[in-house]
Amino acid sequence: MTILNVNDAFQKATGHDGEEVRGKTDLGFRGTGTGARYKEIADLLDRRGSFRDVEMEVVRANGQIQYGLFSGEVIQLEGRQVLVSAMQDVTEQRLAEAALRGSEEKFRLLAENATDLIGRIGPDGLIRYVSPSCKSLLGYDQDEMTGRSGGDLVAPGDRTAAQADISRLAAGESLVRGRYHAPRKDGTSVWVESVSRPVRDSATGEVIEIQFSVRDISEAKEYEAELRRHREQLEEVVAERNAALTKTNADLREVIAAHRRTEKELRESEERLHLAQEVGHSGAYEWDVRTNEVLWTPELERL
Repeated sequence: MTILNVNDAFQKATGHDGEEVRGKTDLGFRGTGTGARYKEIADLLDRRGSFRDVEMEVVRANGQIQYGLFSGEVIQLEGRQVLVSAMQDVTEQRLAEAALRGSEEKFRLLAENATDLIGRIGPDGLIRYVSPSCKSLLGYDQDEMTGRSGGDLVAPGDRTAAQADISRLAAGESLVRGRYHAPRKDGTSVWVESVSRPVRDSATGEVIEIQFSVRDISEAKEYEAELRRHREQLEEVVAERNAALTKTNADLREVIAAHRRTEKELRESEERLHLAQEVGHSGAYEWDVRTNEVLWTPELERL
């Protein structure tokens, strides 16, 4: 089969000049691995006279590989049979799919060897994948968790908070952290910290998947609780000491006040004694027989 002509769109897509490919047979510029495709096309043309959406590789003029979906139909033109074919460029789609496969392989390689529980939840809310570490963390095998609701990863009492975090992802946040109780297969629960991020459709921006990792933080929570208990005990001791200090200060103030009252009463007593001696023309003295020291009152001295 000889190529008679190609349009401008084909030339622009592949980089091949029309004159370059005109007269060639069997698409000599095709990419590798397409021999089976040409046999498939030949069989379809023999049986139906047409073919639809057969994917082939095309080597562009610059040597790069291009992927196209080819469709064609045999028509009668000027007394001979001519194949009219069209190509839809799907290169970007195929490269994106290859990148996604590579990303998924890397994700699985990381997940299979991680100690944290790593998983994926679809837009339907169902678990698409969990790593083998779910056995050690939650007691479930992988196949027991796959297909279940993502809400089963969170204890009923924490599901409202978890749903609020998921809503934050849908609203545009790129990373959300949360702490929840996670139920185990044996009926117990474990404290976990979850880190979730959305995977969005490049065209629409819609969330097509949520990837998450879950880590056991039970030991950290125990440390936090122990630290909280010590802090509360310290606060109690400080409160007791503050109360004791307040009482001591109050007692000291009372002693000082009593001492001042005694001093005042003594001064007033001395003043009354002095006045009585002055009015009664009497005096008084003290004699320390050990030292022979004598103290006279002013009134006695005057007398």
